[in-house]
Amino acid sequence: MGRRPRTPADPVAAARDVARAEVARRWPELAGVEPTVTPRSQCVPSAPELERAGAAGPAPLATPAGAEYTFTFAGHTHTPDGYTMPRIARVTVDSQRRIVKATTSK
Repeated sequence: MGRRPRTPADPVAAARDVARAEVARRWPELAGVEPTVTPRSQCVPSAPELERAGAAGPAPLATPAGAEYTFTFAGHTHTPDGYTMPRIARVTVDSQRRIVKATTSK
């Protein structure tokens, strides 16, 4: 049987590894860039807003198990015309190490 790769115990480090792999696959020019990390805030509607929408009760508060992190990779690339163009990629990863969203500047 093959061994499963070890994942870091720190959820941010595990999410960073997933984000780095995605950036290396989609945007190789940013593969060596160290990202900045920002916890993604979650919007929770207030009780009156939930009642107005017909929801049963108050929404549960965001827990670390539902945490998401946005990693920003900033670098540059060269255009076919020889110009240097800034390139910024953002990858959002959830606590289960799934990619929620990946986007880049043009």
